Amino acid sequence: MAKLTDSQLIVLSKAVAREDGAAVVPPKLNKAAAAKIGSSLIGRKLMREIRSRPGMPIWRADENGLLGLPLLEQ
Repeated sequence: MAKLTDSQLIVLSKAVAREDGAAVVPPKLNKAAAAKIGSSLIGRKLMREIRSRPGMPIWRADENGLLGLPLLEQ
């Protein structure tokens, strides 16, 4: 497996520190870069995309609502 980038490691470490395990979009990161990080973490099966709950960071919005990225439960 390829190594994780610094940005991916930051996202994962901050998600682990949260009680809900949700990933937070790093400040100063543009939407395209955030989407790339999010999709790569989903592709590696480290996170999954779900509907955002109140208080959960939002990564993107689709036609059905707001979506967040919590860690996969191990």
